Amino acid sequence: MGRLLGRGDSAPAGARQETSMTRQATATGTCSPSGGLAPIGWRSRTSCGSRPRNSQGRRASRSLAEPVDLSDRFVPDPIDRGEAEAPGGQPHKVRERHPIGAGSLSPLERNIAMSKVVAIMSMSLDGYVADLNDGVAEVFDWYFTSGDVEFHTGGSDPMTFKVSGPSAEHLRDLTSGLGAMLTGRRTFDVAQGWGGNHAWGPAFVLTHHIPAGWPRPHSTVHFVTDGIESAVNQAKAAAAGKSVGVHGADTIQQCLNAGLLDEIHVDIAAVLLGSGVRLFDHLAGTPAVLGNPRVIPGVGVTHLRYPVRKA
Repeated sequence: MGRLLGRGDSAPAGARQETSMTRQATATGTCSPSGGLAPIGWRSRTSCGSRPRNSQGRRASRSLAEPVDLSDRFVPDPIDRGEAEAPGGQPHKVRERHPIGAGSLSPLERNIAMSKVVAIMSMSLDGYVADLNDGVAEVFDWYFTSGDVEFHTGGSDPMTFKVSGPSAEHLRDLTSGLGAMLTGRRTFDVAQGWGGNHAWGPAFVLTHHIPAGWPRPHSTVHFVTDGIESAVNQAKAAAAGKSVGVHGADTIQQCLNAGLLDEIHVDIAAVLLGSGVRLFDHLAGTPAVLGNPRVIPGVGVTHLRYPVRKA
């Protein structure tokens, strides 16, 4: 699912550079960004070369690119505020939005308050989401070889996984609870913009610069250039009370460091990579204490869901 979910889009300066082989493999769908649910378009066990990282560093820049218009998604919560005279002399009720800060929340505020931010990644038992060459074949292999139950991703660029019964149930439960996605620019590039529409809801992309040709008509991909907090708030608003899925190691690290992450869902593949790209590098506040996990054993993979304890 390398094109559906993947590792973060940016990294510190001096990181590995992309080779021409990587670009060719990405274009033919034989590789994926590391981590996350298996990428849409990732269809073989071929490991890929490395891909470019943003030389400006991990963090998103600080100017808003594209505020999301949510006016057609949320209906004001009216209350009676007395009567007024309608045409013809007949009274009618005047209905207004609940005032903010008056002891009640608007529908938009309720959606943001209800929405959880959930990290979603696949990784090796020793904590790597990719090898030293950004190869993810072993980490994603279970999506295609662990069973005979088909799971269809949907979206503009659909894929079909073949997994075990427990893994299929896990994927159905996870994806049905998602209302929006949050990712980095690098994942967006590798996924080729998910064909304009991510399978699991509107996608919000952290980036320094909006790519040429975007945003596009009829696309649900939005770009945020004023940082992780703005991106999370916009994604929560669009999720309509459901969870926001986060993919990409760098984006997940930013959410965790900012105290914005509610749950960590990791699919532990039955493999040891020994070295590569770690999911939990660059953490600002450690130890980070997690709650008791929900454990779902699959075939060749174990699914773990941890709540994040917040101070």
